[in-house]
Amino acid sequence: MDGRLAYVKNENAGLVILDVTNSVNPRVLSKLATRRTANGVFLRENRTYVAEWGRGLNIIDVGNPVSPAAVGGFLPGNAPYSENVFDVVANA
Repeated sequence: MDGRLAYVKNENAGLVILDVTNSVNPRVLSKLATRRTANGVFLRENRTYVAEWGRGLNIIDVGNPVSPAAVGGFLPGNAPYSENVFDVVANA
């Protein structure tokens, strides 16, 4: 969360950005689908990092929360069990 916005991982929808200014009635600003199940999300400045089951990590520009855009990512190697990213941890 950044005060008025919440960045939520949705296993089926990917990244969902909510306006939580009215906490009783939050509203969806946007969604950005991921290729597979979203497992975790981390926000830093204008980027979210979304861990994705079987497809690594998505890097998403959320500078305009109404129109998030994928800007990069990481696909792990072919070693057994290396394709699954379960969560995102960042060093501030």
